[in-house]
Amino acid sequence: MQKIVLRAHNIEHLIWERIARNCSNPLKKCYLGHLSRTLKKFERSVPSMVDGIAAITGKDADFFKSLLLKPPSSLFPSGSILPIIPSPSGQLKSYHIYYRAMNWIPNQEGVRWFLDNVWPDLFRHYPGLRFHIAGGKCRHG
Repeated sequence: MQKIVLRAHNIEHLIWERIARNCSNPLKKCYLGHLSRTLKKFERSVPSMVDGIAAITGKDADFFKSLLLKPPSSLFPSGSILPIIPSPSGQLKSYHIYYRAMNWIPNQEGVRWFLDNVWPDLFRHYPGLRFHIAGGKCRHG
């Protein structure tokens, strides 16, 4: 008998809930709130349709475990943290690439947050470090 396992890489309603909360346009905020509630209802129903859940983040796994439903939920992280190692000359020659579709608001927000909150300090400590953005719908500028 074939088993169906959901690869859960985002709890979408939480993403759209956060975007709605930060939205200043009242009509857009209302629409995004409706979208978030609709997605939440759907996401809560999905576990009853599958035999297991492979969550990509701990937050996703916790969401499905909190529903106390039948399918088991396991964590399967999708990324790795690599150490930053300077070369013998002290120069860091490392290229970090962010490859995601940039026409999706959460990806845009993530890159903005990284560039505003992490990149300045990282680059100050490692001036040879390079960060490249690649993926669908990327623009230069």
